[in-house]
Amino acid sequence: MSGRTHSATLRLLSAIIAVPVLLLSLSVASVSAADQEDYSAAQIQDWLVDKISGATVEITDATVSPNSTDNYMLVNGLSLNVLGVSIGLSPIKFTFDTAPGTTKVAILAELELFDISPRPKIACNASVGCEGPDGMLEVTGIDSGSVQIGSFEPTLSEDDLNAIVDVVNQIIEASGLSVSPPDAYLTGICVVDQGGTDKLKLTWSDESETYLERGELEAKIDGMAGALETKATDYLGAESPEWWVDVEIPVTPGDELQIDAGFAAFDVTTSLSATVTFDGLTATVTGTEFAVNSKTVTFSAEAEVGCSDYVPYIEMQSFALGNECPGLRDYVGEVEGDILTAIGDAVDDVVENTELTWPFYSINAITVESETVALHEGEEPYLIVGDVGLDGRVTMVDVLFILQYRAALITLNEDQLRCADTNADGRVTMADALHIMQFRADPDGSLGILHKPLYDPVFHHGMIDPLTL
Repeated sequence: MSGRTHSATLRLLSAIIAVPVLLLSLSVASVSAADQEDYSAAQIQDWLVDKISGATVEITDATVSPNSTDNYMLVNGLSLNVLGVSIGLSPIKFTFDTAPGTTKVAILAELELFDISPRPKIACNASVGCEGPDGMLEVTGIDSGSVQIGSFEPTLSEDDLNAIVDVVNQIIEASGLSVSPPDAYLTGICVVDQGGTDKLKLTWSDESETYLERGELEAKIDGMAGALETKATDYLGAESPEWWVDVEIPVTPGDELQIDAGFAAFDVTTSLSATVTFDGLTATVTGTEFAVNSKTVTFSAEAEVGCSDYVPYIEMQSFALGNECPGLRDYVGEVEGDILTAIGDAVDDVVENTELTWPFYSINAITVESETVALHEGEEPYLIVGDVGLDGRVTMVDVLFILQYRAALITLNEDQLRCADTNADGRVTMADALHIMQFRADPDGSLGILHKPLYDPVFHHGMIDPLTL
């Protein structure tokens, strides 16, 4: 497996999000409710292209902390956000070699990827260089055997490492990062204490020195981030983009949704090909290939797709890599639980960011037939949280019902018990009666009387929030 493939491991995990997100993207417009709503492959594809091309890429500002005592520089808070999904490298620790005349640096970063915990660590040892007066800062090499992603240690050839270096340097060049070198080449890099202030020190072949303090380093990194932010947004919105999304529903076998997507940048072409089938609300992703140039990894996944209050969601059930790269497969297996939760959370972020809704309050099936994807309407909710009397309102009468129930003067049926448990603890107690009284006095909590909403979106799933009435 090539260096480009390993350098794209993060892209692989990011790309996995695209599969469930594509499943969620079947709604292209607000439509009137019916027993089912059909969408063609073209409608799904058009919606995806519209959302991606209109996306704005944001890269956060970072803080820099040079440390002369241990000769390292720490960069915190660097992350990328697009369509509500954030991917970050923070902190990034650059530890410089103390030997004179060397430009080697050990890099250790934590990957912030969809709240996976503990964060996977990425490490490598590299050399940097720069030749003035107009040269750019660049990576000149990565040590063989030093690359590690979590517990995964890829075996990389010299060509693999050179390919990674080439991509990194193209990104640096695109960012416009500059250190204003003299007419000389870089011979040393370290952190020193100059006048009580820790600074990054660059030593040049003409024996001159450049000192960069914290503020200057932050300004350079922020400028780099801003340039990449603009270029990435322009890349997505280009009239003739170098990315693509193709959605098809083949006549044969007729029950599959086929998705192909990819992009080309920095001499790397990345593509994803997946087949999705549905059984009720279970979506199964098979025949999936993720490729970086000529190297390919396969994977499979399964998820439960649902909709609540017109908003789609997924609950990932499984995700596994194929056997093309056993080390990577085993590492993903170790963190599968975190990945499943993280993908679901990422889909929620995308849904919120794109304001995606479906035409039904809930669905009970998704089918692929007659060259369309069909959403089948589920049941509308009819129970209102707090409406113990089942009269369509939440009033003091409902408080009285609970008081009588607690005093064993009346019994409550199953629906009434569900409505009465407002504090979501699985019981009906005086706390629920007090909760309803607080809601009556302060429905939205603006007065500070109601400390917890009457409606809990998880516990009261499938019920109606009285605040929406």
